[in-house]
Amino acid sequence: MEKLHRSGEAEVRPDKYTFNTVIHAWAKKGGKEAAARAQKLLENMHSMYDSGDVEDAKPDTISYNVVINAIAKSGSKGAALEAEALLNKMHSLHDNGDPSIKPNVVTYGACIDAYAKSMDSGAAARADAILANMIRLYQADPLRNTDLRPNTYVFNTVINCWAKSRDPNAASKAEEMLVAMERLHSNGIRGVKPDAFTFTAVIDAWAKSGHRGAAARADQLLDKMEARYIAGDSDLRPNTFTYNAVINALAKSGEAGAAARAERVLQNMVNRHRMGGGDDIKPTTINFNTVLDAWAKSGGGRSAAERAEEVMEWMDRLHKAGNEDVRPDTITFNAVLDSWARSGDRRAPHRAEQILNHMQDLHHSGYGGVKPDTYTCKYFHLDNRFQFAETIIVIHSPTKTFFIFHTHRQHAN
Repeated sequence: MEKLHRSGEAEVRPDKYTFNTVIHAWAKKGGKEAAARAQKLLENMHSMYDSGDVEDAKPDTISYNVVINAIAKSGSKGAALEAEALLNKMHSLHDNGDPSIKPNVVTYGACIDAYAKSMDSGAAARADAILANMIRLYQADPLRNTDLRPNTYVFNTVINCWAKSRDPNAASKAEEMLVAMERLHSNGIRGVKPDAFTFTAVIDAWAKSGHRGAAARADQLLDKMEARYIAGDSDLRPNTFTYNAVINALAKSGEAGAAARAERVLQNMVNRHRMGGGDDIKPTTINFNTVLDAWAKSGGGRSAAERAEEVMEWMDRLHKAGNEDVRPDTITFNAVLDSWARSGDRRAPHRAEQILNHMQDLHHSGYGGVKPDTYTCKYFHLDNRFQFAETIIVIHSPTKTFFIFHTHRQHAN
């Protein structure tokens, strides 16, 4: 169309709708080339309008928003800075008298998304600052800047950016954003309301922080979320990701009672699914294995090892009852073996050998997903106050795997 128009075909000329459609097509394609082509088309729009050649080609807010979105999705280095530069250009053009190019909440959301996807150092802080500026502009003149009214999406994008960052204060910053959302919502901005994604992202930020007390805070946020959901807030329905984030946080915390708390969270998950919670709350082998890992690292001795076995038996019952997503696997058995290896109990070598035999029986019977591996073998160097040790030699043949044990016992001095 551009070539035809320039060659003298006056009736054939692209307008902003033509350009915006093509830019949108490039944005949907994604990638670095697509972002570059989208930017080039925007430049062409400005050039054709500024030259007086095609007045209808004047870019507008939609033109810029789609280009910023293309940049955000490009994955190219420096994309976030390019997106912010276009945001600033829009402000400059509008402030200098161009009413058709005015940043709105979609513009800010796309720019924030560019920082969220960049994983650059300081990206979360920059996304936070951009959102703060948008809120400042809106609150300064809500009538003139009604299109800058914040919403849940932009807050969630910044919170998720904090959750993915390596900033040591990421978890507290993410929770500050959650508190700000609740305050704005209570002050009448109905479009800013924490939802399940909001809480899950904050919980995930605490789970990844490694801070003392982080697991307890994640657990408290889940309790708050569940209470509000039960009270009627359907937007705060916890899902598999929510529960798994809390279980992971507790399992990694090393805090006293963490394993029991992780199991309680898992039990809540199982109960909710049993009562018709749907597939978004369906427990999986990963959830159970995480709880087993928590028991293994709990320092609970024999009782922890026995509890780990009970959890594995619970998995087996659920699987036999029809839950195909909860199926004991090699990792499950290895976690139980780890519990016994750490228990310090004199029965540990004998019990570990029984578990290994059970693994072998399941494997040879065709039970998929359960097969002793190098990690299984590692647990057969078990020490306690009687200094039991069992070493294992693995011999493979085309049809079988043989385990030869050499066991000795030395009483401690």
